[in-house]
Amino acid sequence: MARRMKTSAKLFFAGLFVLSALLVSRMFFGSGDKVVDRPPEATAAPTVPAARMVTAVPTENRAPAVPPPSTGARVPTFEDIPLLPGVKEIRLAHWTWNTHQAWALANKGKMTAADSLFAQRGVSLKFKRIEEIPLQIAELRAFAAELKSGNPAPRTGAHFFTIMGDAGGWVLNDTNKALRAVDPGYSAEIIGFGGFSAGEDKFLGPPRWKENPQSARGGLVAGVPADGDWNVMIFWCAQNRVPFNSDETQFDPEALNFMKTASFLEAADTLIAGREVERVFTADGKDSRGQLVRKGSKGRIAVNGAVTWTPGDKNIANKRGGVVSIASTREYSNQMPQYIVGLKQWDEQNKQVITSMLAALFQAADEINEADEKLKSGAMPAKSAADRRWDAARYAHEIFDSETPDYWYRYFDVVTVTDTMGLKVEIGGSSVSNLPRNLAYFGLDGSVDIGEVVYNRFATLAMSYYPAFMDAYPEWRAVFNPEYLLATQKAFPALTAAQGYLPQFTASAEKGTQLGELSYSISFESGKALFTPAATAVLEEALEQLVIAANARVEIHGHTDSQGNDDANLVLSQRRGEAVAAWLKTRAGTSFPENRATVVAHGEQELAVADYDPATGAHTAEKMAVNRRVVLKIFRREGQATE
Repeated sequence: MARRMKTSAKLFFAGLFVLSALLVSRMFFGSGDKVVDRPPEATAAPTVPAARMVTAVPTENRAPAVPPPSTGARVPTFEDIPLLPGVKEIRLAHWTWNTHQAWALANKGKMTAADSLFAQRGVSLKFKRIEEIPLQIAELRAFAAELKSGNPAPRTGAHFFTIMGDAGGWVLNDTNKALRAVDPGYSAEIIGFGGFSAGEDKFLGPPRWKENPQSARGGLVAGVPADGDWNVMIFWCAQNRVPFNSDETQFDPEALNFMKTASFLEAADTLIAGREVERVFTADGKDSRGQLVRKGSKGRIAVNGAVTWTPGDKNIANKRGGVVSIASTREYSNQMPQYIVGLKQWDEQNKQVITSMLAALFQAADEINEADEKLKSGAMPAKSAADRRWDAARYAHEIFDSETPDYWYRYFDVVTVTDTMGLKVEIGGSSVSNLPRNLAYFGLDGSVDIGEVVYNRFATLAMSYYPAFMDAYPEWRAVFNPEYLLATQKAFPALTAAQGYLPQFTASAEKGTQLGELSYSISFESGKALFTPAATAVLEEALEQLVIAANARVEIHGHTDSQGNDDANLVLSQRRGEAVAAWLKTRAGTSFPENRATVVAHGEQELAVADYDPATGAHTAEKMAVNRRVVLKIFRREGQATE
């Protein structure tokens, strides 16, 4: 869909993309190369996030700081829309993104209607479409400057802006820097979210990469560095132990290679054109024409993959074809919430206004979700008078002033299309989020705080690749404020009773094709299904992967060493697999619903290494420990897209 143009902050990343090749699995699964210095937890969140920063230990080969290129974009202005009597004006800087449909429906278009949900709650919303994060930050800074001057109701800037959740670390870091220039005590905060990317942000490549992830070695992918789509690719690489080469001067035949572009549409066009680049080979390999290139020599390699979103993926399907969705936010369904970012100091003085705004937003989400359920069950005809999804799409078109209402309506869902080569390709996919989904996501229902997991994972990722740009980020507790969601829950209990629209799994549902495979050595007490103290850290790593890939089915494969009775080991491996599943369910809560996991027992039938020496009759303790493992196989769920 035609939503976010790439920001100049993301272009900034492109200028820094000159680091040497790294194995992405070392970032995700532990390494001594990148150390995060975390100060002790405070008893309460401080008012200045700068006092609680996560910082990187100095490393070698840091990319030099490069000033962000000027895009020359014109800063739009808020339209001079008359204010309804008796309501509070709120200004929102936003992207062109289908996750904003609840905002559009709650307002009934660009101008707040007198009978809209926002107006009923005492809010008049003004929209400003801004496709660049630095400009969004500038809006909040201007708002803060007028507040600092003594005006409690600033007329300049925006009260809030929306961002992708997996970009939270660097965006909040940059926002706080801008706000501290106004007042050292000023800071930004996340107060909730209005929707999710649910498939549109994706990693596209040849079908063989989907069938066999290791065949992606030697591939060349085009896209915007550190963007949400790039994060999808990196996360997929981690899950499949596929090395990733970020050095654009070199080509590694044993890694997935990358070529930066200035926008997601340029990434699509680069793949469509099959553009070739010249690079130095790090090992003997073949160029795009099949010719042998020796190590240290230059060869030409054609782009054969892209990280992009709609309409980039739609353009690829219509103009090139031959590639499929390798992974997307359909599987990594917790990766990209549409966060609402505001100024903490203003928020504290306007709690009731924010609670009312959130209540209207979540009620609109409930209406859209209810219509979606009826549409999918056939209980309501599409685009009928009762179809609130159709109303939302029409209002979104008015706010975005882009494409057509039918476009926003169709690609709200994941849609399967046939490309120019006859392949089935998934396009689009967004969702809106209500109050229960917010409460569950942030662990306010007693489960794991998914927001913190996602925030830390992708902030660490950006910091690992771009330390010159991002060598610190605020801690999660300093940027997320649950107060407003909890206040909304208390003031509007009926909103809490609505369905959370979380992934549901049935025992008979097909598991689909494999998305990733993760092997963990989880230590148990000898001969028992009880974890040792050392197992907790490993289990947390497994939890992180499964929490982000929340819409994927999981198989937990239990293994033992070769010592002991074969039948007893088979039973033991089953019990250990069940112990892992029980731990994940307890820890993850709503992110790990019933029937999501299946346990498969192997006993000693599939040893990772030989741990017994027939010549001496002795078992090797270290090798036995390697065999006592649990393997998580993650599967995408097929059959969910509309035709």
